Amino acid sequence: MRKLAVSLALTIAACGGSSTDPPMIALPPPGDLSPGGLWEGTHTNGDYILGLIGEDGEFHFVDDFGQGYGVMSVDGDQVAADYTHAAYLGETFEDGSVIAACTLSGTLVERDVLTFTSECITGFGTESEVTLSLAFNDNYFRDGSLDTLAGQFDDLGNVLTIDSNGVLFEQDPASGCVMNGQVSVIDPDFNAYAMEFIFESCEGEVEFLNGSTWSGIGALDHTNLVGPEKLVFGATTEIDFPGEGTEAFAIEGVAPRL
Repeated sequence: MRKLAVSLALTIAACGGSSTDPPMIALPPPGDLSPGGLWEGTHTNGDYILGLIGEDGEFHFVDDFGQGYGVMSVDGDQVAADYTHAAYLGETFEDGSVIAACTLSGTLVERDVLTFTSECITGFGTESEVTLSLAFNDNYFRDGSLDTLAGQFDDLGNVLTIDSNGVLFEQDPASGCVMNGQVSVIDPDFNAYAMEFIFESCEGEVEFLNGSTWSGIGALDHTNLVGPEKLVFGATTEIDFPGEGTEAFAIEGVAPRL
């Protein structure tokens, strides 16, 4: 997970119920393909991108520039979305902004290839367009289970703990930040988990995070690894600053299991 210079602490702890039952999700209408999966590929400029997409179309696209998030619609084999792209917490885009409004359109070969063009305009008016071709990762076919997910993970030196009820906890003593939240199984047939959490007890330059609510998607990576199994995830939030407007922020993590 990316950190601020003050070593941002992230805690993902209890925030609500403890049921292990997966939530109800909106499956694609009959005749439409499912966009769900773990997707990997590159931008036209060669930069790596990871796509985490649930069966209901909710997505988080994670790359070196930040994170795109929204809900993807599918009509036959055509995909489309209006979505937001957020810079990582403590970072900005090249023009100094931290949020961009984007659209995407393209085609889907279910559980195989996802290809689309994305057009964005930042909060400061900078426009960009990229084309992406993402390949499906079979790791998505691993069953989703809170018992399977449960354990401790090394999140850049902090210990991220997830119990068998989906309660997560992590804390960074340097910033005082604590995150309280809950993880749930999106669909028990697939390796994808919904995450929601809130920041509390942050001090100093990250005090503005207190009370912010984040949401995201995670998955367990157990293929093609050097070292232990890893939890990969992306999460975003939007914070309203009085008199200044709303800004979006993103965090991502690759946390090896301890």
